[in-house]
Amino acid sequence: EDLIFAEAFSNLIEQSEYLYKEKYFLAAGVIGRAVLEEKLRVMCERYAVSFTKEKPTLSDYNTELYKLKVYDKIEFKNIDYLISIGNNAAHNQPIKQEEIGKFIEEVKQLLLKYN
Repeated sequence: EDLIFAEAFSNLIEQSEYLYKEKYFLAAGVIGRAVLEEKLRVMCERYAVSFTKEKPTLSDYNTELYKLKVYDKIEFKNIDYLISIGNNAAHNQPIKQEEIGKFIEEVKQLLLKYN
């Protein structure tokens, strides 16, 4: 199962990078956000996190993982920052090209770190 997820994440990140290089920044950010959301969701499943909400948000995932001490406060804040960039892209809010580029790289690092 982990191998399948790793392959799917890899393909989506590659798509995000391609779109970024082709100057489709918002689309790249939206795909990156989807990867981030799926990674946090899978991590919550791994740590048996249960939610009272039917549809938890990325912030909910992040908060619960932090509460379980899966990562420290610095990582929590970094992921919170990534969530805000991904949300800005997904909701067509003002965002800089450089932010999307950094976002994609940070999501890739997150995937490697919590593999």
